Amino acid sequence: MTTPPDGPADLASVQLDADRRIARLTLALMLVPTVWFLRTDLSIALEQLLTPRFAVRSVFVGFLLAGIWGLRRPLPRASYERMVLIVGMGAACCILALNALRPEGSTLPLRTPLMWLLAYYGGLHSRTLLQILPPLTVSLGLTWLRLTWVNSGESGTVDGDILVIWVLNAVGILMVRNRAALIASEWGLWDSRQRAHAATERAMAELRTLRGIIPICSYCREVRTDAGDWTRIESYVREHTDAEFSHGICPACAGKQFPAMAKGDAG
Repeated sequence: MTTPPDGPADLASVQLDADRRIARLTLALMLVPTVWFLRTDLSIALEQLLTPRFAVRSVFVGFLLAGIWGLRRPLPRASYERMVLIVGMGAACCILALNALRPEGSTLPLRTPLMWLLAYYGGLHSRTLLQILPPLTVSLGLTWLRLTWVNSGESGTVDGDILVIWVLNAVGILMVRNRAALIASEWGLWDSRQRAHAATERAMAELRTLRGIIPICSYCREVRTDAGDWTRIESYVREHTDAEFSHGICPACAGKQFPAMAKGDAG
């Protein structure tokens, strides 16, 4: 069973650790199709010594491996966000470079870019602006390539491709904003819980404080309880507060109770 966080630092640490693990898993999942497509580029590269697409795809794989390796251990929030941004922007540049290296007028398959948009918005959690920057970069670049360089093939149109890209971005941005709102709500609930706990502590402390008029005998100084009994003032105070008593004797009482001692001190 998971222990709830006790303070702001604990809550932030739990959130950061969850973000780190999800980001690492996302990069590992996206490494699978990237390596898969690398096989095709490798077969072409073996025939033509080295192709630009093979080189870019290799750099792409390197970015993913570096991100997976770098996220293997806990990081401060700033370092985590910086690493996710670097990997995200590096992947975005590789995606755009791979599509820009297609021959002019060739088809532009959207399966890999759309997978990456989902990965950016669903798995590489960061601050809102930092999280949406890489997918927006990919989307702007794909839109430009779709309009000026490549086509969508026989089954697609320019408008359809661009609509799919930006609708997915709109949904992704809504997801990111909603997650940020949920996190803010979680912090608010935690703060409310802390305030309620502090109020309870104050109430408990007040319950142990003597208030109002206390009926006390003018002669023996015993106190009347709520049940109507009479008890020594020490017992009453001890029962209703956290105070304890230690006994001594003042000079006036010492003179009354022990006159011989008082005279001896005077002599």
